[in-house]
Amino acid sequence: MSKLPSSLARQKALLKRRELSKTSRHRKSLRLCQRLLNDPTVISAKTIACYHAMHDEVDLSLLYSVAWQQNKTVLFPVVKKNRAMSFVKADKKTHWRRNALGVYEPIAATKHGHNQYANPHRIDIVIAPLSAFDAHFARVGMGGGYYDHYMSRPQYGLRPRFIGVAFDCQQTTAIQLHEHDVPLDAIATESQLRFRKRRR
Repeated sequence: MSKLPSSLARQKALLKRRELSKTSRHRKSLRLCQRLLNDPTVISAKTIACYHAMHDEVDLSLLYSVAWQQNKTVLFPVVKKNRAMSFVKADKKTHWRRNALGVYEPIAATKHGHNQYANPHRIDIVIAPLSAFDAHFARVGMGGGYYDHYMSRPQYGLRPRFIGVAFDCQQTTAIQLHEHDVPLDAIATESQLRFRKRRR
């Protein structure tokens, strides 16, 4: 069976996501967050990297609000040059700015003039928004390659758990992957949380 090109998978899945009402997206986002918060992998995590939702993405505000209450370290992505991305710690008092891509980023604290980016070795889970996904844990993002680049850097050794979040309607038929694409360890939607690998 032929696989769906990533660009076509993205186009079809995002169209379905846009058809969801604001109320429906909010309700589904809450259910998805609750699934994550009830999972042992997330419960045991000390440091979680997530994102600030834009447009009609899954809203993770419940997840990181509870994580802050539980004194977990919560990180958000900061995009740099050449598709590089790092994560910065944020809390309720953090100031935000919108980058050139329209994504809200925490303003990194500085020490001696240097940005205080999180040590990848200390991140337990990275949660990324998906444009599309299939039953085999293949993912399609927005096409920038930021998460693939971050998760594939071998010098970091054992990488964090890579969890993709999306709504059920964004699932497609089998997606054609490229050599640089990093598969997910788990997929979370409003109706399921599935892990690809045996939990450590």
